This record gives sequence, C-alpha cells and structure tokens, in this order.
Amino acid sequence: MLAAVGVPVVLALVGTSVYAVHARQGQQASAGESEYAHVYSQVDPGKEFTFEVDFSVDDLTIDGRPAQPEDVAQVFVDPQLRVTAPDAAVIAWDHEIRVGPSASPEGSQIDAEGARIELTEPDRWGLSDQYYIAFYRDATTGAALAKPSVVMFTVDTPVPAPATSVDVDELGGAQFSWAPVEGASTYYVVKLAHDPGNGVTDTEVLASTTSTSWSSLDDGTRTSAWDGSVRMQNEAFSTVWHSEDDTHDANLARTSEPPRSHLYGVVAQTDQGTSPMSVVDASAGLAEMLPVEEAVNAEAELGLTGRDVSRPEQLPTQLPVTLADGRTVMRPVLYSRDLEEDVLSTADVDEFGELVRDANGDFVGVTSRTIFHVPYRIAGTVLSGSYTLDVGDRDAALQGVDAVIAAVEEQRSKGGLTTGVTYTSLSWDAADAKISSSRPQVAYPVSSTNPLTDYLAANLIAGNEYIDVTAFVPWGSSATATGIDLQDALDEAKAQNPFILGQLDVGFLRVDDRHVVAVRFHAFESVADYLAAQKELGDEVARVADQIVTDGMSEQDKVVAINGYLTSTASYDHEALAAKDRGEIDLVPRAWMASGILLDKTGVCASYSMAFKVLADAAGLTSMYVTGPVTDGDRHAWNKVRIGDAWRVVDVTWDDSTPPDQYLLLTDEQAAATRTQDTLWVVDSRIDQYAAS
Repeated sequence: MLAAVGVPVVLALVGTSVYAVHARQGQQASAGESEYAHVYSQVDPGKEFTFEVDFSVDDLTIDGRPAQPEDVAQVFVDPQLRVTAPDAAVIAWDHEIRVGPSASPEGSQIDAEGARIELTEPDRWGLSDQYYIAFYRDATTGAALAKPSVVMFTVDTPVPAPATSVDVDELGGAQFSWAPVEGASTYYVVKLAHDPGNGVTDTEVLASTTSTSWSSLDDGTRTSAWDGSVRMQNEAFSTVWHSEDDTHDANLARTSEPPRSHLYGVVAQTDQGTSPMSVVDASAGLAEMLPVEEAVNAEAELGLTGRDVSRPEQLPTQLPVTLADGRTVMRPVLYSRDLEEDVLSTADVDEFGELVRDANGDFVGVTSRTIFHVPYRIAGTVLSGSYTLDVGDRDAALQGVDAVIAAVEEQRSKGGLTTGVTYTSLSWDAADAKISSSRPQVAYPVSSTNPLTDYLAANLIAGNEYIDVTAFVPWGSSATATGIDLQDALDEAKAQNPFILGQLDVGFLRVDDRHVVAVRFHAFESVADYLAAQKELGDEVARVADQIVTDGMSEQDKVVAINGYLTSTASYDHEALAAKDRGEIDLVPRAWMASGILLDKTGVCASYSMAFKVLADAAGLTSMYVTGPVTDGDRHAWNKVRIGDAWRVVDVTWDDSTPPDQYLLLTDEQAAATRTQDTLWVVDSRIDQYAAS
C-alpha cells in the first residue's frame, strides 16, 4: 500500500472509512483495535495519498455554493481536529482526493535574534510528528457524514520530535519541559494558531533556547513603570480578539471573530535539520487556565478600582482576572504581611487650592498620619500591586490584614491539581540498567483502555524504571500502528492507576535500537521506598473496603458509601495548596496521592479523587479519574463512575463541604456549570466513551 517517494498511495474508501489497518513489519505486540479508520506509521516525508471516491467534488454544493476540497477532507495536527496542518495540501481531481505536503508551506520564521528559521520544507511532511486526515463526505454518495472518518499517519523523519509536557505553575506561567534530542543545538517553542474565520493556521516561534525547559514568564510579563505592579502576562497565549471584559468597554470597536485554536510544541535544531514538533495542549486546555490581565472593567463594575482603603475589611478577597480564552474569573488575592510604612502629611489650602503659609513661611494646619502599603498578588498569577491602608497603627493594620488572609483561605476553591508526567533532561544511564521488555504481574489492579497503557501501567506499578516499548512504538515513531500516542498512553496510565505514586519524571532513550521509556519516581528516594509506600496504601485500601462495602450492596450504594467514608474521615489540605502557591509541592508529595486522604487524612483534589478511584477498584466498581479546569481557571480532579449502563460524575473534594454531597452522581451537563473536562486522563480517541449523559 505504501509507495516510493513521490508516488501516490492509492486508497479505496468504502462507505465512511478506508480498508483495515496494515500493521508495521516487525510489530510484535498486540496493540488492540485501531483508533481510526486507517493508520499509517512512518510514511516517507514526501508521501502523497490519493483517495478514490465515487463522486466529483465539482458536482457538490455546500449551502448553495460550489464545494471546495476542504469541504470533503482536511488535514489536522491534533486528534481533536481543531488545528489544520499548515504544511498540507488537499486537491480534488475528478474522482480523487489527493492529500500531500504543500509546495509552499507556512513555516519560515524569525527568532528573537533575527535569525531565519525554516520549520518546514516544500513538498515534505514534518512540522508535526502526527497528522490526521478528516473526511466529511461518504466516499460513495458524497453525502455528509455524521462524524468525520479519520486517517492518521506518522512521518519518518531523521530527527525525532522532543517529547514535551506543559503545566501551569503557581504563578500562572506555562511551564514547558522536554526530553533532550541528540545533537540538538537549539530548541524552538512554537505556537500554531488556527483562525476558524479564514481557515488559516499561522506558525509563530515564541522562544528559542539551549535549555530543555521554558516558561511563558521568562519574557511575557508587563510591569508598570511608575509603581512596579505587574499588569499582564501570557499575552501570546490569548485565543480571542476581544475578551469578555472588553465587552464592557463602550469605547471599544468590537468585531465578532470566533476564538482561535492554539497548539504548542517544541522543535529541535540539529545538523540534520529541524525536528517535527510533538503537539501539546491538544487537550490540556491552557487557554482555560492561563491568566492574562486584571479585568479592569469588571473591577469598575464591582467597585474595586481604587487601591486606597481606610479599613482592613475593605481589602477585597477576590479580584477579576481575564484568562487566555477571554473569560473573566474571580481569583483569590494573596496579601503579604510585609507592610511598607509611609507618612502622609496634609496642610490647609486656600480657595485657589494653594497651600497656606503663615508669616514665617511655614505651612498652616499641618497634620501627619501613618499609612501602610499592603502588597498583594492575585493567586495563580504574577499580577500584583499594593493597597494603601489608612489605619495609622501597625498592630491594627497587621491584625486586619491577618483577618483578610484567613478569609481568603476560607473562600478558596478546592483545586490545586498539577501534572502527573513531566518530560525532563535528567541524566539517564541505561548501560547497566535492567530494562523490562514484558508485562509484569502485579499485586494491584491495573486500569487501561488499550494494550499499550496496560503494559506501561503494569511496569510502572512494578517500579520498573526502564521500560522497552519497541514492540508497540519502535524508535523514531510516536504512536502504535493502531494510532495510540505514546505520551497519551503514559498520561492515561498515570491518571487511572492510583498505585503509580507521585509525579513521574520521564525521558525516552534509544538503547541498541530499542525504544526505552526511562522513569524516575519523583517523590521517592528509591524504588524500595516506592514499593513500601504502595504496600502501606494497599493495606489501608483493603481495610477500608472490608469495612464499608458489604454483600448485597448495589453499585450506587457502594459509591455513596465510599464518598461518605472519605468526606467523614478526611479534610482538604489547605496547607498543601499554600505550598503549591509557593512552589513547594515537593514538601508535601502525599497530598497529591491517594495516600494523603487515606493515610494522612488530608489532601488536595488529586488525593480525594485517587482515593475514590482506588476504593472503587477494590469495591468492584468501574470508575475513572478525571481532570480539567474549573470556573476560576484552576486545574481540578474528580471522578466518573459507572452505575448500570450510565456514567455519573462524583466530586468527593467538593462533596466535603457545607452543604455536603452537592456533586454526587451528576450528569456532565449538571457538572458543566462548574468545570470543563480535558482529555489528559484518557487517550484522546476514547473520551466519548465516558460521557455522563
């Protein structure tokens, strides 16, 4: 089926799909059923696909206009089909749809030093490490399909894409980290921005670095020259032309352009040329979490524009912030007790506003009082400034500020989720390492939606630090022959298996032509410590399950019992959330594991949700650990559980509030008022299977 360079691949479409998947030669592991209508692995960079159809595009009309090739097929770089590939060309020719690399691709860029960067080459695939061809029409009749039929392919490139992860840190910065690429001299952080209005995807280099990490805060903030306050961050990540807050400005000329879709990735520059980018944020939802600026128009409507107050209780506990997706959210205000003292003097003025002086030339009616500047930072951002507190007494000022700080903590939403898998430049020494090439038998449940996730999860539970994945994903490829992305499978393995404890630091190695996943269990000094912590958790899970689950219980009874046990025996760890604000998560790692809620009786949302998942597994329930941003933009974790044939939402963290159990057994529609699920918790192609309708 795959031809030589420059020769088209001819595929016959049948109904809504193409013929079955052809496995790669040498593939040994069973990768399961195909995720897509067809998958091609490691095609030549110059490959052109030709799809035969039983209709002519020239004979089709769409909403009264002649059909265009993109009405029949488009090429995307993400499985969500949001961002079209700027290096792709789709041509309709008689009864054929031809898909190939563009002769004039978008990809020439200028970096910060003025050097030209060529991210693409004419007539060659390679900007992305994966592509998705979406067909919108039945191949026989030309009728519109209810759901696109998708062909996925990966490209055989000489330089591999850097495995990249991104997380939003405690200051609202997008923290990118990636595994190093051999021979790379420079890395480029790249943004793809798709404008649905004109259908064009633009390419932009956000930064160049010799490091294997980059933060959007490195050069993306705006500071006021006169008072040192920080007013803007993450401007390059904004996906809207006009924010929700802008609509409150009567003087702004507004347009109705739809929001852009952004994807990000890292490209490595080597002597062999540039690598493709491994797309991130296809599902992470950065725009829904990244802060951009204080929402000044919303502040005006709320009466919060002034920064001078006469009483501490007038200090606001929340301020409105504009996120990168344009929404306005309320975020907590973090005040500092490091008050700056100043003396304010006043004197009499005459009817003309001039200061009055006596016969000796001294000012008349001079009075002085002490005021205090109270520094603040909006939680989850670098947006900052200060309030002037006109109290006069430092002790009274501090007492009042302390009361406001306590009120802020009481009002904060119970979120605090962080990424579970980080791709790093740690030194890996696999020369004498024990490399696992088989699926071990483990003492704890393994949850997965596909064979690759199952294989990875079992090895990670077993504490194996070097895992050979060649049988699933040969070196140089990023996905299985069935379309499962390796990084996607790792994310799912970490999310759905509570006995994979703590954050994972991950790298990819080539060892004697084997593709090896290298892992460090971040929260543990040794694998022995990791396994001992598993046993401690496992013993407690068995004890609790035996206590709260009884014979004859229905599935719903078990869910209610687990939820009730967790909310009655544990509490939210506000100290851990404060540690996250300070960037000190490593001091309280168990607050993000099931061990926190079950053993320490305190933890953040991830701990509650992992605890629910591990008890649900023990009770024989089918459940999922779910993640996504909540309405204030913070990342959160909760669960879904199957009751009969229906999935339902359970948020134990928020059920542990007053009034209790407000988030028990909801539908997605009911839960959508407070959160948006991402797809970092399951492989992208399976997300629809867990709809709670």
